[in-house]
Amino acid sequence: MSNSTRSIVDQFLLVGLRKPTPLPEGQQLPPTTIPGGAPAWEPFVIHCFPDLGPKQNRVPIFCFPEDTSSLKTVATTWEVYFTFVFTDENGERQFGFCRRIASGISRNKLRRNVSAPTLEVPEKSKIAPSSSASSIPSIFTDESKDGVLGQTPECICILTKYPWFTFHFKLMEIIEERYMVGLPCVIDLITSLILTPIPRENDIFNIKIEDPSITNSVLPTEYEFVRPSSKYLADVNFKPLFESLSVQNILLLFQAMMEEHHIILHSKDLTKVSSCAHACVSLLFSPFSWQSIYIPVLPRVLLDYCMAPVPYLIGVHESSYKLLRKMNQEGIVWVNLDTNQLNYPFQEDVANGTHITFPDTYNRLRLSLEQMVVDAKKLDVYDSLSIAATFRTWYSQIFGNYQQFIKTEGGRTVFDKDEFIRQQPKYPRRFLERINESQMFERFVAKCEEVHTQSNAKNLFAIPTEVVKKPESNLYYNYGKDKAASLTHSSNEPRFKTTITPF
Repeated sequence: MSNSTRSIVDQFLLVGLRKPTPLPEGQQLPPTTIPGGAPAWEPFVIHCFPDLGPKQNRVPIFCFPEDTSSLKTVATTWEVYFTFVFTDENGERQFGFCRRIASGISRNKLRRNVSAPTLEVPEKSKIAPSSSASSIPSIFTDESKDGVLGQTPECICILTKYPWFTFHFKLMEIIEERYMVGLPCVIDLITSLILTPIPRENDIFNIKIEDPSITNSVLPTEYEFVRPSSKYLADVNFKPLFESLSVQNILLLFQAMMEEHHIILHSKDLTKVSSCAHACVSLLFSPFSWQSIYIPVLPRVLLDYCMAPVPYLIGVHESSYKLLRKMNQEGIVWVNLDTNQLNYPFQEDVANGTHITFPDTYNRLRLSLEQMVVDAKKLDVYDSLSIAATFRTWYSQIFGNYQQFIKTEGGRTVFDKDEFIRQQPKYPRRFLERINESQMFERFVAKCEEVHTQSNAKNLFAIPTEVVKKPESNLYYNYGKDKAASLTHSSNEPRFKTTITPF
């Protein structure tokens, strides 16, 4: 699908919790291998825009993926951000960005110094509920006192094809501030986003609200943004991963991913789970990418996915992890992000000598990452570009000589992977023998053959020396004219040059 037929945002949803609707007489819940009864609270769509029909009904359970048997187990603080991913039959991903908030009418409307006086919503501005929530009372009526709305946590959700993490998390702060005034103010913003053409990387663009539904509010009518760059993982936040796991455990997790194991990340913090899952897949550089099941946050009601025979990388809330452990499944790499523990390599593989040592010549990768962690703790900033450069150098060392094994047979370009593996030093060779039947390695072979059918083909793992461009303006997110509500980068911040060289 081309950018001309896409929009920055596909859909906005506001999701809440309610008591489950009783099943019709004679109807039962579908069978499941996961122990535990039905939740005491179920998520549902309060409002959505635009209304996309039954397809949107899959979203609510991802907005409240943890144990909802009691509201005490549900994260309600506004600091909770997390993401989920839908993958269609063509392998295209749609990202869901979520932010937990207190209930719409009862929460403190003056939080973070946002002035939002109580306003009467004009009749023409009221937004009707979506068809999937036609029986739900509007938040603009007194019916919200029934215990469903006004007292339970809610979740703002944005669906989009674009994994612009910094942009969308900042966008949800703006959405929440507009929601404090009224839902029509949110719909105004979403409408403008849908109508805005997709900007080029690093371009500054404006979102302007032409005809506000509520004219006497203090909200800005124009917002300024910068589209983030997709080069060199500039928008990836590695900080949660490196603060949750030691470098040694990160490398073991990376090895488990390269070997395509069943991997489950778990934590009490949904933000940590989804952030670490995304950071993990970001360590796989093209042509290597995670080809199998990838679910940054798996809802509790879908834990059967963890029984899949194919490789997967799944994140779960701690309440779901406790259920999964009761299933006594073998062959899963459990990663506890709260205690820096993982059970890899498996004890039986170590005992029988089948475990393969991760190929890190002279511990260069580990030592470089450990030094970056030391530096990051001093500055409280993890340099994504440097982390990416370090891993890219490792890929170059392990796979960079593949061009010597490209041959032409019968007019076809063929990569002799057997000879490529055979010619490697001991530890890389054993590692490559382990992964050579994986989907990722097959993709690597296919890409080698595809690229080298072209004239002047470049090495897939060439170490670049690039100037990473920044926009002329250092203003990234401008909330209108109020300087107190602006997030800016220092005008004195220097442009930087990233030079990546092998060890």
